Amino acid sequence: MNVLLDRLRDVPAALASPSPRTAAITAAAVSAVATAAALSAIEAWRKHLKRSQLRRALSASPPSAAASNSAALLHLQLPEHALDSLDAAATEEWDLLADSNNGASQHAPSPPPPPPQRANSSTIDPALVREQLARHYVFLGEAGMARVRAARVVVVGVGGVGSHAAHMLARAGVGRVRVIDFDMVTLSSLNRHAVATYADVGLPKVDAMARALGAAAPGCVVEPVRRMFERGLEAKLLLFSGDDDSEEKPDFVLDCIDHLPTKAALLTFCHARGIAVVSSMGSGAKADPTKVRVADISETTEDPLARAVRALLRREHGIETGVTVVYSTERATPGLGLIAPGGDQEPEAGTSTDMAEFAPLPTFRASILPVLGPLPALFGNALAAYVLTTLAQWPSPSAPLATSRSREPAKMARELAKDAVTVLTTTSPIMRVSSRDAAMVVDDLFGHRSAVSGRVEQKLALAVWRVRAARRAGGVIEPWNVVPMTKDEVARHYAAELAAVAAESAEDDTWLAEVYPDSRVRERVERGLAVAKRWALEMRDPAAC
Repeated sequence: MNVLLDRLRDVPAALASPSPRTAAITAAAVSAVATAAALSAIEAWRKHLKRSQLRRALSASPPSAAASNSAALLHLQLPEHALDSLDAAATEEWDLLADSNNGASQHAPSPPPPPPQRANSSTIDPALVREQLARHYVFLGEAGMARVRAARVVVVGVGGVGSHAAHMLARAGVGRVRVIDFDMVTLSSLNRHAVATYADVGLPKVDAMARALGAAAPGCVVEPVRRMFERGLEAKLLLFSGDDDSEEKPDFVLDCIDHLPTKAALLTFCHARGIAVVSSMGSGAKADPTKVRVADISETTEDPLARAVRALLRREHGIETGVTVVYSTERATPGLGLIAPGGDQEPEAGTSTDMAEFAPLPTFRASILPVLGPLPALFGNALAAYVLTTLAQWPSPSAPLATSRSREPAKMARELAKDAVTVLTTTSPIMRVSSRDAAMVVDDLFGHRSAVSGRVEQKLALAVWRVRAARRAGGVIEPWNVVPMTKDEVARHYAAELAAVAAESAEDDTWLAEVYPDSRVRERVERGLAVAKRWALEMRDPAAC
């Protein structure tokens, strides 16, 4: 711009002088002015096209709730009291939306909040939805996002955890989200709810969710169901109706219930019907964001709710595994106890101390754990991320399971060396497995799981996998030839190898196929050991890898 002004200042002098530079200076100035004018015109035209596009989207929407029946769906309509809170410098297009919708000025008196809205993607320009989801299309790819857009997801319980999960699923492009909850928005829930405001206090949570999600993600159909989830209503609340009135399974169910019997009923129904489900465990009295994990319920630790659910599923329904959960390995913060109605105050004389009287419904808890607001949000977003990547079939390897059950890696390495003296028939095995290597194999590669069973175990030990190969190498034990097993599995492994030696059938460790006939076990181990070799060599000499 400074160059342009300098050139314009030179024009009068150039025109008054017969200098040969006159034509060149005049041409340059005129060209610069023309270029700036063209760019300005292009920008104005782009704004015009955007406004026209928004007008078309609005014209395709129902005019208003009053002009339609009670089931009318409102799209891209903002209540005027919401416009009042917008920054004045950013309201130009919102003014256009308000004028197109109801012809009212943003400074008109604020009407009551509109009824709950459900977005209908059929009335939204697909180009607008595509632009809103552009980053996810790049991340998950066309095929992945096509599965996400076609998905039908049910979120049961939209409190601190469920509201964040449903919120991000809708924003991320899930085609249809059904939210189920019987409860109302309270002041005490605003510290952790994803979308509820002071204006929503006293209103059903599902209505607050539908209104907020309809405004934030108009390309998602949001179906609010104000109903308590109960045993016996699973099919009615979770299944969808097909074109021929048949029952169709949802693509995913998110369990965000904190009532134990109801939670178990939901998980049992989904497990029996083969419905993909992920469940939230307890986020109360937790504060460490680095301890949030996604794992099978059989692998959970330090979570009282997970322990209770696991026991109930096993005892009454025979389910021990196959239920994915989000939980925290953090131990509950010391000193944080249950909050009873009335806080720490002593009950007045004649006042009932029966906690059941304060419960919202019979069999529901009355005492609650204190909650740090960000933790339910982390749980909810972890649920949403798991559902999205699973729906899109995104190749995201699960993080290694970090639990409090691990043994000291140095101790595991020492015990490995002690066993090697007997197994490799040498008095001085060459140990090249450090405590760091042991931790890498147990934690990072096998996630505290036994290489044989694939289950998380209480205590693990390291065993030489290809015993004959290590013996032929002079007793050298490398990190890429050791695997975690239970003590009993280690004993059986070595006993089987000795038996193979006695039978003279241990050439090239072919005995492994006889001892572990399940090819999945051998493949799991060989995959892990291949990665162990690459990582171990890289730790020794990064330049060589």
